[in-house]
Amino acid sequence: MAAIVQRRWREAGKPNDGAGRGSSARESEPASAVVTSSFFFIPTVVFTGVGFFPPWSGKAGRRNYDRIWPRRSRQHDAADLLVQALLTPTDEHDEGDECLLGHARAVLQASVFRHGTAAAIPYFAVAVVLNHARRTLWFGSAAVGFFARPQPLDDWRLLLARPDVFLEEMVRMVGKRSFIMSLLQKTAWDLVAGGLAATFLLSGHIPRSRLRRTLSCRAKDVAATVFLVWLASCIEYAVAQASTTLALGTALGLMAASPSTSGLLVRELKSGMAVQSLGFLSFLGILGSLGIQLLFVWRQMVVFPWTGLVPMIAQSARRPLDQPGVLLSLLVAVLAMDTLLRYRSRLYILIEMSGFFLFLGYGTLSAMVIEADRRMTKRGFMACSK
Repeated sequence: MAAIVQRRWREAGKPNDGAGRGSSARESEPASAVVTSSFFFIPTVVFTGVGFFPPWSGKAGRRNYDRIWPRRSRQHDAADLLVQALLTPTDEHDEGDECLLGHARAVLQASVFRHGTAAAIPYFAVAVVLNHARRTLWFGSAAVGFFARPQPLDDWRLLLARPDVFLEEMVRMVGKRSFIMSLLQKTAWDLVAGGLAATFLLSGHIPRSRLRRTLSCRAKDVAATVFLVWLASCIEYAVAQASTTLALGTALGLMAASPSTSGLLVRELKSGMAVQSLGFLSFLGILGSLGIQLLFVWRQMVVFPWTGLVPMIAQSARRPLDQPGVLLSLLVAVLAMDTLLRYRSRLYILIEMSGFFLFLGYGTLSAMVIEADRRMTKRGFMACSK
């Protein structure tokens, strides 16, 4: 068994070796047999927290990435595209390129799924358990992929009851510089658990000694599991980040529309600007609380909707019947949130058991991914036999 695992990881580390020894039928299937999903075109900025400012965004960021890390020193195309997407998350849909989840699928197909669907089941099973442990032991920590506001249901409950208190909580959270720290920790988590794990998974280095080969295979098993846990954390991060943006916009709209709170909102803004204006004009003032607040508002209310939410909905709305995955997921999320907010007193027990239901949800999602890979592999065999 150990020899089979070692051979699997050695073959997975060879780039562009679809015709090599031990390659599976998925690598030789025609392009027409590959079924894409609207999830693979969700913008990368939805899942990450970097790349919003030059020189690490857009085409300038791609050029700087190529200068720092030349192409000749890269190991595998799938891992390279994933790391590049994490560092410079500006996706070009016009060229038909997939985004972060598409690159992650390529990494999984070149490693975990390379030798069949059955071989990938243990990795997903262990990843679901470890992800539950991550949520239980380190809930809310950005060092393991959580957003600065990790509980959307509590935010919306407070927002509907007291929008002014919700805004005060947001200002207090940003003013303590925890938002900046969460961005840095999330970036480190993405690069280590996502980019570094993918690069190590697909590395072509083969140790000579038998002991080192065995240890390398065990290490790659661990890297594959960590990579799957990172994907689960990205899903939670995307949900929390989108919810925070919508909640913040809703709170500002409610306070501006209400006669009793609109004047309070204007006075708070004016007093805050008056107190911090002198420090903001200085060079070090940009690192103060006002600068961080402006960065938070710029990121959550301008950059994230324009480069994340709007392209995601527009891309999925192009083919709503052929690829309805994202639209259906958004509809289910909105209905679920509305139901939990309306009937939270009746569903109190279910809300308290949310961790258990999330565990079952990730298990179901893993089963769906495995089944989709099995069907794609079967379709590839059928296309190759014709």
